[in-house]
Amino acid sequence: MRLILLLGTLVLFLSGCKKYSKKGLCDVDNTIETIVHNNEIRNYVLYLPESYTGTKPLPLLLNFHGYGGLAK
Repeated sequence: MRLILLLGTLVLFLSGCKKYSKKGLCDVDNTIETIVHNNEIRNYVLYLPESYTGTKPLPLLLNFHGYGGLAK
């Protein structure tokens, strides 16, 4: 049983490993945009997949975090 747990944990850790790309950690082009809400400047990251053509509706994903921090 311990061996199965150890191997399962090892598989999970190794599945997340990847060589760094020339662009950094991700192979995507993101832009940081700014909005003002209640006199507070808020930043957000906008990402459009390369496959997006604008001809077909795609789902919108919003990822919020709290307690400060920066959009990265």
